Amino acid sequence: MQEEDLQQIYLDTDDDIVGIIGKIESAEAGGAALIPPKRSTALQSVVNLKLLKKAAAGVDKKIVIITKDPNILNVASQLKLLVAPNLDTQAQVPEPKASSQNLPSSIIDGSQISEKDFDSADSAASKLDNEDGKGKKNKSKKPRKSRGKGVPDFDRFKKIILFSILGVILLGLGVWGLFGLLPAADVYIDGRTQNVSTDFTFGVDTEVEASDIEEGVLAAELREINRTLTTDFEATGEKTVGEKATGEVELVNCFDPNGVTIPSGTAIVDPNDLIYYTNESVTISGYSGTQTCSSEKEVVSITADQIGPNYNKEAKEIYYDVGDYSSENIYAEGGVSPISGGSEEKVSVVSSSDIADTRDELLEEERISIRDELAAQFDEDMYVIANSFKEDVTDTESDPEENEEAKKGRLIIQVTYSLLAVSQDDFLDLIEHRYIAEAADDTGLVAIDYGLDSVNISSTSEDREFRARAQGILGPDIDLDSLRETLAGMAYTEAIDNIESRANITRAQIDISPFWAGSLPKNPDKINIEFEVAGLDDSEDEEGNESETEEAADE
Repeated sequence: MQEEDLQQIYLDTDDDIVGIIGKIESAEAGGAALIPPKRSTALQSVVNLKLLKKAAAGVDKKIVIITKDPNILNVASQLKLLVAPNLDTQAQVPEPKASSQNLPSSIIDGSQISEKDFDSADSAASKLDNEDGKGKKNKSKKPRKSRGKGVPDFDRFKKIILFSILGVILLGLGVWGLFGLLPAADVYIDGRTQNVSTDFTFGVDTEVEASDIEEGVLAAELREINRTLTTDFEATGEKTVGEKATGEVELVNCFDPNGVTIPSGTAIVDPNDLIYYTNESVTISGYSGTQTCSSEKEVVSITADQIGPNYNKEAKEIYYDVGDYSSENIYAEGGVSPISGGSEEKVSVVSSSDIADTRDELLEEERISIRDELAAQFDEDMYVIANSFKEDVTDTESDPEENEEAKKGRLIIQVTYSLLAVSQDDFLDLIEHRYIAEAADDTGLVAIDYGLDSVNISSTSEDREFRARAQGILGPDIDLDSLRETLAGMAYTEAIDNIESRANITRAQIDISPFWAGSLPKNPDKINIEFEVAGLDDSEDEEGNESETEEAADE
């Protein structure tokens, strides 16, 4: 067969005509090559093939039946349908053949088809034309399948079997749920219990392999992270900068006939107490005894003590004091040259607070995330000591440096973060040890509630030493997992006797569901055990308050 635009459709033995028509309509090619299996009856009915032909014409699809079945060939010949014995043979309308002998009662012999049969097929096919206003087929009713006389309804039979199997499965699941999943037990135990609190110090050591509970020293693990943190900041410091005034004065000797040497750095003080200093050593010739001292003068350069324009002076006669000399003996005169160049202005600089505040902000941004990152490095069975978190800033670099002029700066710090954790089992053992030590007497009780979630840990002045405060409950020494294993499957009375025979147990109550179950579940996970805090008969809590059970009894 050379029909390249035909889509090959392989039919199943249980395909009905409605399903086959649906496959043809959904074919993407311009037609379909129908390939029925052996012993297929769907295409041996004249009504079915009439419907098939009508449907194919309605969607403008060409159909070819690939078969050698004589019954299908006979019907196809009457309806002028194309048939080919295989996919490699040219399709054509088959020639009518004589009626086959011994056909099954459910098969229509195409050679004996009457006009009445074709009228019935036409009537069935005309139902395909019943479309809505948009061209969609009316699916409110499906055409009834025609069955030959005496042919059982296998579809209905299969449905009955399927629903029967499903019903048996659901019934089994229900029974399994009632007797396998539903049984559960809540066990309530009244025992001698005591509320306790403790306040103690303990140390941690990363060098030891095992904890010493008696000494209060726990083996610890240390985690560290090194970070380089960088950020920019605004410079908020301020300082005054400028130049010092410089000039010249004349030194005068009116005292020593041998001459006087004025060393470099000698103070020259004006009438307003502004100080200048000599820049060099100068020797003044000896005093000649003249009344004006005019012949014994030497010029010396000076520089102002401070910056600022107030040290600037014009070149005019001003008398200055010289060092510790008496102004009557040694003095200086202005007027040689102006003293000028003094100036000042305020500028922004990097201050120490800029560096400190920026460092603190940078560390604060990292602190929480780093602590979580360190905590995540420990195994789940470790108890992280939050107060052991440390940040060690190993280097701080500011650019520009402190007190240098700038409007903005950059801070770079090197920091090492660290966190400690101890074995949670060791920590619970330590808490229990302290609870028992704080108990009123040697009761033989153990911790049944460690109060781990409410433990408060703070640092002390000693390195790697901590203070812990905890509140918990002491109760009967019972391994709950072991007790569940023991009670699993026990009868109600036997389970009560087993529990109440244990030390420090006063009463037991068991609620089993469903109510008709006479024994506890065989699955220990279905057994929930709760301790009722009854308190010691003669005890009060640390604040002198009666226990909860005693208060309830009073009420």
